[in-house]
Amino acid sequence: MPGRLVALLMTATVMGNAAGAGQLSGFAPFVHDSDRPGVVRLDGEIDAGILLAFNRAMQRLEDIRVLELASGGGSAVAALLLARELRAVGLRVFIPAGSACALLFFAAVGRDAEGRPGVHAIAVPGHTPAAGQTGQRPGLRFSWGPACWRRFRNG
Repeated sequence: MPGRLVALLMTATVMGNAAGAGQLSGFAPFVHDSDRPGVVRLDGEIDAGILLAFNRAMQRLEDIRVLELASGGGSAVAALLLARELRAVGLRVFIPAGSACALLFFAAVGRDAEGRPGVHAIAVPGHTPAAGQTGQRPGLRFSWGPACWRRFRNG
């Protein structure tokens, strides 16, 4: 019986390592791949918990120099707070192919891009621009990505 337990644990460990391919987690939506030691990727929605996740990632990953943006959008307020922290920490930002948040891109101490920084309208649920959108309303949301860029570019 103990031999079976050891074999089961070894199989689970090998399968887990193959699935993870060197990626550390525990600070989602940030992901770190051990094959790219100086890079952490933002891979998920920007929400109210983003600063906590960012600070956890920065504490656990000591040599991070670059934030790669791979997010579909989220809270504009949270993005502005993250932009401030990003600047204070002194990270560079990399945009892979596609589009990414200009708020974070321009806050970085250095910038590299294969894609384009996107500046998109901030949406307030239940309000139209004619109703006077401002940055003071709760629940501000924004989005970016290839679909938004195509809409912007094509009118």
